[in-house]
Amino acid sequence: LFPYTTLFRSRAIAVEALGLAAERGTDEELAALRAHVARQREVLDRPRELMEMDLTFARLVVRATHNIAFELVTNTVSRALGRSALELAFQANAEQTLQVYERLIDLMERREADRVRQVTVRLLTRLDRQLLAAFGG
Repeated sequence: LFPYTTLFRSRAIAVEALGLAAERGTDEELAALRAHVARQREVLDRPRELMEMDLTFARLVVRATHNIAFELVTNTVSRALGRSALELAFQANAEQTLQVYERLIDLMERREADRVRQVTVRLLTRLDRQLLAAFGG
């Protein structure tokens, strides 16, 4: 259950990081996010590589916040998360996850930070339920 607890705590960070990226990210940083998702689509059939690229996506989002505290927390959370929990969450819905990323990037490019936060909360709440069910909770 430890990986899930850590993952749950990171939800609040994810919501705010995505919102801040929408507010503070440069056009170049947002373009890099979109390009990264396009590269992720190229490895949909390679789950481990896809998962590693997903962690890179998170780091790119955090970098776009221009907030060093988020970078430090993200590094800590990334190390604490169990890889199996990430694989379980990501492999089951890889295509859907990438669609979500594209939608969030659309909102970020339009600088709709509050909408980014709302969508993220809704989507992560759904993911939390799926992970709890997968862990028998």
